[in-house]
Amino acid sequence: MWRPILQIVLAAALGSLAATILFGLFVGGTGGLDPISLVFWFATGTMFLTLPGATMLYGLRASFLERGLPQIVIGILLTLIGTSVGGAALLFISAWDPLQTMAVGGLYGGLTAVALLLMQTLPGLSPSAAR
Repeated sequence: MWRPILQIVLAAALGSLAATILFGLFVGGTGGLDPISLVFWFATGTMFLTLPGATMLYGLRASFLERGLPQIVIGILLTLIGTSVGGAALLFISAWDPLQTMAVGGLYGGLTAVALLLMQTLPGLSPSAAR
């Protein structure tokens, strides 16, 4: 029971953290703030945006598995869907430049999808560990 919840929360946190670090590298500079605390707090704040996406991706993964799709196809589909939905979601809640906004949202959504797929390979969190 706790494995799906843990996978979703960890995927949202790791996807948000990885995207925040990459985003920070692209933007450059922290405006004189401590870079570690800035990344931590920004990633924690954005995790609340990636959490619904990770939940959706977890449900889609279960649906794809029930349909018997191969793992590689599931991985590709989840990454594409996560990137698309992340870009679209951030576009709808932002007043920034649409193309840049979708790129940032796509970065967060795509990395959250990859983090969720990686959660399936961890020994304590993989579905085979439940047996």
